[in-house]
Parts: sequence; C-alpha cells; structure tokens
Amino acid sequence: MGDAKQGGRCTAAPGGASREGASLYLDEIPRLLQEGGVDLCGGASWFEAPDSRPTVALSLSALSRYSDPRGSPALRGAISAMVGAPQERVIVTDGASGALLLALALVAGPGARVLLPSVGFPLFEVFARMVGAEIGWMPVRPDGTLDPEVVRAAVDPDVRAIVTCSPHNPLGGVQTEAELRALASLGPPLICDEVYVPLVPGAPSAVGVGGDALIVGSLSKSLALPGLRIGWLIVPERRLDEAIALKAALNVTTSLPSQHVALRVLEDQRAIVRAHRAWLAERRALFVAHGRALGLDVVCPDTAPMYGLIRLPSQQAALPTARRLAREAGVAVAPGEDFGPWSAPFLRVTFARPASTLKEGLERLGRALRTSRPYRPEPPSSHGEVTA
Repeated sequence: MGDAKQGGRCTAAPGGASREGASLYLDEIPRLLQEGGVDLCGGASWFEAPDSRPTVALSLSALSRYSDPRGSPALRGAISAMVGAPQERVIVTDGASGALLLALALVAGPGARVLLPSVGFPLFEVFARMVGAEIGWMPVRPDGTLDPEVVRAAVDPDVRAIVTCSPHNPLGGVQTEAELRALASLGPPLICDEVYVPLVPGAPSAVGVGGDALIVGSLSKSLALPGLRIGWLIVPERRLDEAIALKAALNVTTSLPSQHVALRVLEDQRAIVRAHRAWLAERRALFVAHGRALGLDVVCPDTAPMYGLIRLPSQQAALPTARRLAREAGVAVAPGEDFGPWSAPFLRVTFARPASTLKEGLERLGRALRTSRPYRPEPPSSHGEVTA
C-alpha cells in the first residue's frame, strides 16, 4: 500500500505535510463514540491470559528508594533469556514507547535526519520531532516492509537513524533476516520495533544482525498487558553508558511493582504467547471472512499480528470517514492518515477483540460504508490535515 508518487526513493512529505504536535487521530476517534459504541481502533488486544500466578505483594519499604535505571537484574535476565541478547545490553523501559523515545534521543537530535517508513506507527514521527530531528520518508512495499537498496540510496552523512517495524503496523509485512542484516549494515543505527515478533511464528529478530542496531520490545502486545508498561531497549555495547544516563534522566526508573509483576508473568511467557497466537488467528480469520461477506474491501495477510485494513475508494478520505463512523454508526476505527503522509485511503481495524464485539463492529461498518455519502472536506482541525 505504498504510494507510486514516491518514485521509489526517500523524500520529504508531500506539500510539507506533517503531523502537528503529539496528537493522534486513533486517540481522538474513540472519544467520539456514544454509550454502546464499538471500539475497533485502539492498539490493545483484549485477550485475557490465564491468571495462574499468585498476586505479587510488595511492602512500602520496598518502594522507599530509587532503583537501578536499567531495571532489576532479575527482570533483565529474564528478558535476555527470552530475546537472546546479553543481559548487560538490556534496559527496561516504560513500555515500547519509552524504549523508542530513548533510542531516538540516544542517536538523533536537533538537525539530525531520521529515516522513517512512509506508512508506519504514528509515534515514530511524534518522537522523532520531539527530539528535534528532521524526517526523511522511506517508501514501503505494499506489505509495509523496506527495500534495503532503496534505503541505501537515501543514506547520507546527516542521517542518524533508520527506523523500521517488523512485523509491520498496520500493513502486516515481515522483514527477512537478510533484509534486517542489510538495513543494519547501511551505517546509521537501525532502530527496529519488534513488539509484534512473538505473535508471528517465524518472524526474525534484529538481535544479533550486527551494525549499531537498537531493538525495541515490550509485553504490551505479546502478552496483552499494556497497562503493565514494561518494555525494553537492546542497546549496542558502545552506547550503553550514554543510554543508561539518558534513561535515568528521562524517568529515573521504571515502576518497581510493574517490574515484579512482569518477572512473575514471564515465567509463563511461552504458554501465554501460544494461547494468544491461537486466539488472534481465530479473530483474523473471522475478520477476513465476515468482512468480505459484508462486502468490505478487506486486506489482512496471515502475518498481520493484530490489525487488518478496509480499503476505501481513492476519492474517499479516511479521516472524515472514521469520524463519521464513530459519530453516526457507533464504531471506532483508525484512519489511514494517522500512519504517514502517503497512507492510501484505508481504515485500520483492530481484530484483537472478542468474537461478538468484532462481528458487531464489522456489521456496523458494512451498513455504514454501503450507504456512504460523498466525501466533503471538513474544516481543518487542531491535528493538522495530512494529505492521503
């Protein structure tokens, strides 16, 4: 779903289009729902892992001091064993967002250039601008993956980082291990968002690909525990001291109760991930079958971890459509404009919902989109409009 207007090269946003501030449409849209609305917009899975472990109890005295900004040795050891990276290179963060911000603050800054996928996770752009970086947009293949040779042609001395997400949000593609190695070999540090890797069997990790790679992970997606706010950043050895100092400056330490709970949950990580994968596979199949039966133009590869797309006609902008769907049809979905300046007209649907909730949401989408009225531009919002 990359755009031919990019001509296969990295470039600036069309017409200077860019996101204003830190606002995300996928945060706005669910707030438009009335009581009884169906939220297929947010990025959290509603899978509930079996609660087989006893509650973690902590005394107040255990919280009376700051702890190691890197995270507890026990938790870092558990993460190390899970992802196959040396424990000394693991820094525990406040979710994947904390890891991503730390990575960008570590390698970029005012005047630096960061290469981002032209369709991708919205916070890539938000955090890059937050650290003062300039952005170059990398065209993506239809499944969201990057062509290393296209990226190679865009690398110059001002480029301080290449950012990718594999498996891709929202398009679902998976970079091969050879492609990850090629991207890591281009010179600038590769920042690889791998939060969905555990959910896609066979998806390779950039851990161990060489170069100056920084790997982002979390428990929010794989274990369906976004409220725990536990993520991590795998940092190259030569950048460790600076990364630890930055982590301490950003938030001193990650929540100790969350770290204790995470350590306990990781004892059952493999079983939880297996169950979550099976649950997601059922919802993915339901999304595709029921969506197509309703006449929706559904796109959802087998590697899509939690999201599928509904394509819209080329003349129908996604953002006003998503707003109207929330207000009038009572269903929230994420508009394509949130995922980059070249995003084609599509709606991202989170299929990680109970089957009854997913079916009801799809039926509301089917009824509303069949009777969709012609698109008329809305007045500019505080978000700033992004050209599709």
